[in-house]
Amino acid sequence: MRVPLTHTTQRHILNIGPVSLYNTWIGSIVYNMAVVFSTSVVTDGVCYGYVNWKSRLAAVIYGIWHFLSFFIVVIIGFTFCYGRILMVIRRQAIAVYASTVSHQGTDLQRIVSRT
Repeated sequence: MRVPLTHTTQRHILNIGPVSLYNTWIGSIVYNMAVVFSTSVVTDGVCYGYVNWKSRLAAVIYGIWHFLSFFIVVIIGFTFCYGRILMVIRRQAIAVYASTVSHQGTDLQRIVSRT
């Protein structure tokens, strides 16, 4: 059952966009500044980022966490969401095909059992 959006609900939905945009920018800046400032070193006037880790274990843990959170989680999210979209499209296509064929006098059960 669909719930119609009221005026107050639409107003709150419109205000979520800028908040999520600001949180994304602020969060990424704070995250990168914390990591880059703590692991950067200047040698002979050249700044090298991500090289001055307190231990090798910290660098490996950071690399694994970065790979998992910024690559694997995103791939899983895209796969899940687009998979759901494709399932809905397939279900709708089957329903449309079945309704057009049923209007032509063909048995609906035979069509659904083939797909």
